[in-house]
Amino acid sequence: MDFGFNISGKSIDLDVLDIMDRLGYNDLRSVLKWCKKNRVIVFNQGKRKLINRTQFLIAFYKPFIEQLRKKHPNNWSKLFESYLSNDVENAMNTANPKTFPKVSRRYQAQSEKSKSFLDEEGES
Repeated sequence: MDFGFNISGKSIDLDVLDIMDRLGYNDLRSVLKWCKKNRVIVFNQGKRKLINRTQFLIAFYKPFIEQLRKKHPNNWSKLFESYLSNDVENAMNTANPKTFPKVSRRYQAQSEKSKSFLDEEGES
C-alpha cells in the first residue's frame, strides 16, 4: 500500500482546491463541473476532495495532446514529454530534425586570417 505517494515522494492525488487556480476558476463548483465534463474522478478522503494527478494532467493537456498527435503521429509522445520537461532542444529535434541541425557550441575559424586573428587574441 503506498498511501497516495509515488516512489519520488510526490503525491499521486491532488486536492481539488489546488487545481482551481490552474484551471482559472474561483469556485469549487466550477472545478467539479470541469472534472465531470472531462471524466476526471473526484473522490472524498475525509473532508478533502481529491483527484488523481495523472488523470488530471491527461484531461488538462488533452487538446494539446490531440494537436501533437495530428501534427506528429509517429513521435507525439516523445515530443509531449519534451514539452513537459522544458527540454527545448529535444523538442526541436523531435519535431523536425532536419530543420534544426545540431550546432557546435565552439567556433572554428574557416580562413587562415581568422585563425591567426583568434590566435593573437588568445595570447593577450
